[in-house]
Amino acid sequence: MFLVAVLNPGKISSQGLFNKTGVALVANGNVYFVVNNGGLRNDGAFIKGSSTMLFSGNNSTSGTFISGSSATGFYNLTLNKTSNGLQLNSDITVSGTVTFQSGDSIDLNNHIVNLGTSGTISGESNSSRFTGLNGGYITLNRMLTVPTNVNPGNIGVSITSASNLGNTLIKRYHTIQKNKSASREYEIVPDNNSSLAATVIFYYFHSEMNSISETSLSAYYSENSGSTWSQLPNTTLNTTTNTLTTVGLNSFNIYTLFKNGVPLPVKLLYFNGKLVNHAGLLNWATAAEAGNDHFDVEHSANGVQFTAIGTVQGAGNSAADQFYSFTDKQILPGINYYRLKQVDKDGQYTYSEIAVIKNSLSQQAISIFPNPASLYLNTKIITEKEGDVLFVVTNQTGVLYKEKQVHLSAGVNFISLPVNDLARGQYILQTRGLINESTQFIKY
Repeated sequence: MFLVAVLNPGKISSQGLFNKTGVALVANGNVYFVVNNGGLRNDGAFIKGSSTMLFSGNNSTSGTFISGSSATGFYNLTLNKTSNGLQLNSDITVSGTVTFQSGDSIDLNNHIVNLGTSGTISGESNSSRFTGLNGGYITLNRMLTVPTNVNPGNIGVSITSASNLGNTLIKRYHTIQKNKSASREYEIVPDNNSSLAATVIFYYFHSEMNSISETSLSAYYSENSGSTWSQLPNTTLNTTTNTLTTVGLNSFNIYTLFKNGVPLPVKLLYFNGKLVNHAGLLNWATAAEAGNDHFDVEHSANGVQFTAIGTVQGAGNSAADQFYSFTDKQILPGINYYRLKQVDKDGQYTYSEIAVIKNSLSQQAISIFPNPASLYLNTKIITEKEGDVLFVVTNQTGVLYKEKQVHLSAGVNFISLPVNDLARGQYILQTRGLINESTQFIKY
């Protein structure tokens, strides 16, 4: 391996840096790398030391970039452009500080900024901030022991709780939910997620409002990875500090900012299926509908690739319970997977949990939801007898990621598996022992 060593103190200025495969770029001490009107492509090793990678100039955001064959780790990362911003073309980690001096944005571009256990954000403002309408997120981990107004890594969410939360994962997204929310969303996952009695302050910028009047802004939460949203009670808006404060949270979920009282499309009460006269009978019900156009019923033989097999018209707008059914007369032998694609009148859509019908004499059945999963993978198991089962999660090549043994009762069992620590991708969930089954799920 060929090594390039940069001694402290030192400064390198360039219109672009390309670190090739097999090369190690070593920063020894407080080195400044200045990339002016260009990008960094790192296909080799970057030994960051306590260096700062600074991007300057005024060319286009896409022309100022970070890319490479794998995630690059920085100590300090600084945006100091006279106009435009910086675009991520690969994931990065930052153990020091991401600093916004000037320039309009760091575009996540469907990639991840991992601040780990020590990274922080400085200088973010309404005119110079992280963006990411097409995906990606900022993430960090912190130990929170009875926190008081702790804003980990200055990520934009301040937490107070009389409980020990333990290791806490926080993600911040900048996509727009249901085509109606502000472009700011938080996911908070502590080791201890019960009886928190927490107060949380959510920060926002005016440039993230997506045409929502600031005075009508409110915080919403989701317990099913964003399929449905409910308004948080006990929330106070402060337009001077650009914050929403909510009190009395006993557990954490996913949060975003909608217009106060926004009518969100559909609240699904249940979705299930059973074998009736050699056909698959699907039943579901909604508690409320707003702008619901229709449901596409989708079928899969493996739980991953789905195909639409029918459409059921929705009620449109309703405050009363609505009941629906659909019969699959072409059910396949073995295990059949079903999900609903609920489509709004404006074309937006969400997916339901997955229902499973086994076309056999056995009364055992397994269904998983949500799929794709974010925080937890929930498993519904129906078994004829009591006994132990081992849950095993592997990737497509059989590499083991986690195991969990549980005792099942005869009848219906609900088991929740945390998957927030898994990387994005496709996985296989196997059950061994009382029930021997295998199904696939996606982690996003």
